[in-house]
Amino acid sequence: MTLAASIALDLAHLVDPDSGFGESITLPGPSTVNMIVLDGFDEVEDPRSPVFVCRTSDAAALSHGDTLIRVSSSVSYTLEGYQPGPAGITRLQMAPA
Repeated sequence: MTLAASIALDLAHLVDPDSGFGESITLPGPSTVNMIVLDGFDEVEDPRSPVFVCRTSDAAALSHGDTLIRVSSSVSYTLEGYQPGPAGITRLQMAPA
């Protein structure tokens, strides 16, 4: 298995609600993908503006201003920042819709 394939498999497990830390998020379209939600329970993040962490491939079609819905709470958020990072991981800075 290549390194890229291994990383992709690890990310899939991390964002999976059953075996990792993810939860379902509804994207425009609509489609639903799994993301990790960082609620901001520390001094760095604002709890009203969570960060969604996902696979870059799942966020490829998103644009600033898109509305994403956290399925577990039915709360809507607006995409304010898109930060692709290394190894296919992207951070999405959200704000209440």
